[in-house]
Amino acid sequence: MTLYSYANHGDCPWTEHAIKRFKLAFPRLQLCLEEYLRPLRWFTRLKNLLLSFFPQYAHFILNYRLPHAGKEYCRLQSEIPDATWIINYADGVTQLNGLPKAGKIIVETLDSKIVLASKVANGSPTSLRNLLKLRNEIACLNSVSGLVSISPPEKAMFQLLTRNSNKFYIPAYFKFEKEVIEAYSLEAKFRFDLLFVASDSVFNVQGFQDFAESNASWLYKYRICLVGLMCGNEQVVQIAKKYKNISLLGYVPDLSNIYKASKTVISPTDGTGLMIKVVDALLHGTPVFGSAHTWLVLLLCQSRFPAWPSLR
Repeated sequence: MTLYSYANHGDCPWTEHAIKRFKLAFPRLQLCLEEYLRPLRWFTRLKNLLLSFFPQYAHFILNYRLPHAGKEYCRLQSEIPDATWIINYADGVTQLNGLPKAGKIIVETLDSKIVLASKVANGSPTSLRNLLKLRNEIACLNSVSGLVSISPPEKAMFQLLTRNSNKFYIPAYFKFEKEVIEAYSLEAKFRFDLLFVASDSVFNVQGFQDFAESNASWLYKYRICLVGLMCGNEQVVQIAKKYKNISLLGYVPDLSNIYKASKTVISPTDGTGLMIKVVDALLHGTPVFGSAHTWLVLLLCQSRFPAWPSLR
């Protein structure tokens, strides 16, 4: 297996420290890095623009290659001509310097571009900007071999909007053990009353901010623990400064002990995904208080996990 990535990624650049951590964690995995240079970046923007207005020409647009760009990408294709390519996000389809010439291409969609864009900007899904994004997204997804969705609602959405017959949703995570649920006891010595495990995405930050503001009258009574990259967000840090009962633990590699030390988990977020934080909490036998969006996604999934505890 090989991980191909742009070294100067806009959100998560590959620093020397990150490379060392990667090689330590995945010694058998080859890491292939390449600079995302300005010509290729502008070429990606051009492809996205053309796909939005001329999605019927997606095959030609996505397969065209910018000369003398993406040398490592070309090398990988020549060395492993029949490889299966798994691309993160639909955006990754246009960020590559042309789609691979051979082998299967699978897109791990993670989030729908049209839904994510409208929620992040708090705009209308029917705006011209978002409708052009939808044309772009569907054109990209119709040009690959298969799709992996993050949740049942997104799989259903792609089934309706794309002609691609290979659409997957993988609901199995860890083997469910009944003993895990039975191990939960109100008599245990809990360190925290409420636990929120989250990344630094805009949905998690905004969700916790709204949660803190709407429940300010009683929030100070409970021991609250925040875990994940969200702890580094300035808005979250400012909220934590107001309440001495909020603990920011940051990134925690193994969450098992944190779940055991917490009475309940909260998920006050909106978004587009599966809410893996809630799946993980339920598998550890920890009760969950969730937002309306959490309810919607988890209720659709719950039929696949009949032994899960009830969602509150």
